[in-house]
Amino acid sequence: MSQQASGFAIVGVAAILTFDEKGKVTEARVGITGVASVPYRAKKVEAALRGTAASAKEIAAAAALASKGVDALSDIHASAAYRRDVAAVFTRRSLEKAAQRAGRK
Repeated sequence: MSQQASGFAIVGVAAILTFDEKGKVTEARVGITGVASVPYRAKKVEAALRGTAASAKEIAAAAALASKGVDALSDIHASAAYRRDVAAVFTRRSLEKAAQRAGRK
């Protein structure tokens, strides 16, 4: 999401999911930028998805962990609470797209 006046990216998320032949997640990678002072891997999200079928419910539950334990920034562009909320929403959307790209939905 960018701040409309300047185009400054407030939060960005990239995700990839790998599935086995039984349709279970074998690998999940989620990178998030704009929430903390440096980009980070959302390892709690990744761990929550491993071994699941990446259903909508499982993705939503995992995405809720996107900024768990992260010291979120608060500045003139967005509050820390807003960044955490947007990180969860964008993580869910990114994971849904990753599942689609993998042919899962």
